Amino acid sequence: MLTVSFFAAPIAAGVFGYRHLGWSGAVLFPIVAVIAVMAAMLVSVIFLASLKYRSDRARVSRLSTDELQPLLETPANPDFRFAFFELTKRGFDVSPARQLLLDMLTSNIAHERDSALERLLEIYPAARRRFEVGPADDPPEEVRAKVEGILAGINRRSTRMDTD
Repeated sequence: MLTVSFFAAPIAAGVFGYRHLGWSGAVLFPIVAVIAVMAAMLVSVIFLASLKYRSDRARVSRLSTDELQPLLETPANPDFRFAFFELTKRGFDVSPARQLLLDMLTSNIAHERDSALERLLEIYPAARRRFEVGPADDPPEEVRAKVEGILAGINRRSTRMDTD
């Protein structure tokens, strides 16, 4: 379907352009058609991704608290961030999950560090400033220092919210 539209649209546009504007239309209309098809594909991918995000978030929000707790024990689980947000919204303590995630950032396994960074940035986008380069490329001491700074900022922010 996608391939057909990608090739059929410029051909049809060329015929249509030639019919209405001559050779200049036969050249310009396919270019415009390719740009339009690419834009439509991009918009549809973004739309489908947002639908998937919403359906996943709704699915996880319907789970009971007992079903959400195991999701926080595995930061590699794709539903980790949704469970984290949902339990935070319900007022449960998520600091063990946060600590587990931050401990993974100082792991000796590069894939585990990158996965933990991905989850951390999903939950705390402001932490992106601390990691210009992925943690797999940084020495462990430097990653530990960055993690301690992030943890201190999170604790400071949560303490401030508790007093407000």
